[in-house]
Amino acid sequence: MKRLTFLLMLAATLGVLALSVSDLSNALDSPSGVTFTNATGTMSKVSKYSNDHIGNWDTGKKETVYPSKGAYFLKMNGGSKSSSESRSSRIVSSFTFTVQGAGTLTFQHRVATYCNDDVLVFYEDDINNPLLELGGEYWRKKESYDGDVYFDLEAENFWVEDSVDMTVDRYSHTIKVALLAPYNGESYWDKEAEEIVENCAWLDDFVWEPDNDMVICGFDTPGNVTEFDGKGLEVSIYSNYESDGELVFEYWYTIDGSTPVRNGARSQKYDDDERIMLPGTLPAGTVTVRVAVYDGNSKIGEYSKNYMRKLTVDTPKVTAATQGLFDPGITLTLDCEAAETPVYYYTTDGSEPTTASSQATGNTILVTSPCTVKIIASAMQDLSPETLTVNVTQATQPTYAVQTDGEVTAEGVRFAEHCVVTAFTTDGDGVHFRMNDDEPEVYEGSLTMTESAMLYFATAGTVDNTAGVYQLNSAPVSLTVTRLSVGTPTVADASQGLFEPGIALTLDCERYGATPVYHYTTNGKEPTASSPAISGDTILIASPCMLKVIAVAEDTQSPEALTIDITQASQPTYTVKADGGNSGNLVFQTKCVVTAQAPGGAKVHYRENGGAAAVYSSARNVAETTTLEFATAGVVDKAKAVFQLNSAPVAVTVTKETANDGMWATEQVEHFAPNEWSIFAVTRRLSDKRSAELIAWLHPFAYNASKRALERATTLQGGASYLVHSSMIIAKKRPATFADGGEAAPLAGDGSSWLLSSEGAEMIWDGKAWLVVPSAESHNHPGWRR
Repeated sequence: MKRLTFLLMLAATLGVLALSVSDLSNALDSPSGVTFTNATGTMSKVSKYSNDHIGNWDTGKKETVYPSKGAYFLKMNGGSKSSSESRSSRIVSSFTFTVQGAGTLTFQHRVATYCNDDVLVFYEDDINNPLLELGGEYWRKKESYDGDVYFDLEAENFWVEDSVDMTVDRYSHTIKVALLAPYNGESYWDKEAEEIVENCAWLDDFVWEPDNDMVICGFDTPGNVTEFDGKGLEVSIYSNYESDGELVFEYWYTIDGSTPVRNGARSQKYDDDERIMLPGTLPAGTVTVRVAVYDGNSKIGEYSKNYMRKLTVDTPKVTAATQGLFDPGITLTLDCEAAETPVYYYTTDGSEPTTASSQATGNTILVTSPCTVKIIASAMQDLSPETLTVNVTQATQPTYAVQTDGEVTAEGVRFAEHCVVTAFTTDGDGVHFRMNDDEPEVYEGSLTMTESAMLYFATAGTVDNTAGVYQLNSAPVSLTVTRLSVGTPTVADASQGLFEPGIALTLDCERYGATPVYHYTTNGKEPTASSPAISGDTILIASPCMLKVIAVAEDTQSPEALTIDITQASQPTYTVKADGGNSGNLVFQTKCVVTAQAPGGAKVHYRENGGAAAVYSSARNVAETTTLEFATAGVVDKAKAVFQLNSAPVAVTVTKETANDGMWATEQVEHFAPNEWSIFAVTRRLSDKRSAELIAWLHPFAYNASKRALERATTLQGGASYLVHSSMIIAKKRPATFADGGEAAPLAGDGSSWLLSSEGAEMIWDGKAWLVVPSAESHNHPGWRR
């Protein structure tokens, strides 16, 4: 009872029973950024002490061990032993504090308990998974050399410094600090060792140091850019506060400058998979991304970053303007500063262009008539801020004067020997001209004409890109000048076909005025205007001759005649090989090859049976009666003045011998009445006189021999026809056998000839085919040649 009364008095003295949150904060030095709550259990705010050392033994008095003198600190008193091993049931004293963000809490502590288990615990959610655990210890008395007794713990080393790091998997950290009572059976106090046990913990000097390098809301873009164009920009939010790779906070953002609000109508929730998209359709200027950060339902901050939406295209300008002599107009070459290759749109009626207006060809616009051209550029959905305006005018047409020995009419000028044309202009840089389809030239003086021509004159427009002057050339003025004369004819084209009747010559000549008429001779005499005339400008020459041609037009004729010596190619020759080697024989049975050649290796062409002509390239293999015509190809080369007719054709007819399609039967080896032959078949002689085809079986019994199986085995030579033994031959090609076991024997030492014998028939192999005879005596048949 006395001890209990003493403890109550001591508790009242130290304020154990009424420790407030304010006292708790004051005892731990009121650290900035730390909010204390829920102080429970037997804790006291301890004031200063006057003793210089801890627990010095003073005769007659046992002092309680305390830390050295100084500011206030916290003492957490323990309790009696617990029968439960559960940590949560062993909590004697505890308090809670809250910090926000990542950082480190440092503090001073000391623990003295009945056991050296971890009894001072800092934890957040689970006491069994703490942030920090601190064990107990004992103090022991010692005897000094002078006989005094003191404790081995001195004032200057009472406090132990430690720290707790706050993780980044959350923002608000609520930490509970608990002093645990020892559970029954875990006391290590050794009284004999004079250990001193206080069964309490001391805490002091709480300091919260936030990690200022930890980012709650950061902005990131590809390349870390802050400007974007019509392609848009993707903005990512990043933070050091993550849990399992996911952002801890909720981010709500706007891009229209308004304040973001959680679930607000104008706000969007950030999705790390979709990012914040700044579309290229936004107007040019500053775009502010504003982000509100929420930790649960609590807004913990607002962040923003500015991005610049650039205009992707500038006002176009003309970098070059060109026009050539007699070109169709002025070509304006455009350029402008743009994020990508721009598209140019323009009008020529003075209206403002849009993207629905005419589109330039690349970066050029061809202007062919006077007008006001207005141009804009478009790139990545943007239009140039201003319109380029180009005024295009046109120079005045020139005039001309003519001096001639002929006449000037509305149709033009007709002259014989003298014609001079002079052009004039009233403005522009001068005159340029073009004669016929020749290249244009700058006009530098009068033009003396010597032949017929079409003249074009135009006033040169002024083009000065620097001064902004764009003047089209004038519309051209044309003048037809005709000289009344004609030149010597020439061959414009010459051709002849395969087996065509002759060479077709197309004529032309220099002409001035009317279309000329061509007169010719083929006997070498000089032609005149009374010689035969060509219809049109093409003449067909079908036989060798000396051709001479003149042109006549409007009472004038060419000064010389065109002279052409037309020759003819020599006939080709041919050879014929029939039936594998019978040269010169125009009658064949199975095979015929006709070969042609021309003198000197000239080309040959041919046709068969009057059909289409073709170029001869190799020997002709014929299988039927055929008429072949061959001709040597004449050489026609207008450039080299070689004109050679094809040769007269050479014809050859090769005839295939008519097949004898009769019916035969072999001489009877066994004498039976007609139509009662028992071992023979009827064969038909084929057209090549070398084979027989089985056409009927005359045996009265039902032999199931195959017709096809015997066709190739009945090959004959020399026009002879033999019958096949119907019941014995079953093989078609070498080495052949008979059904009744007949054997084959070579007739020659090299194995090129074979004899296969059996009853009533034999087969002989001559190296190419099997020959079938009815008996061995038939080997000497006149048709058999081995």
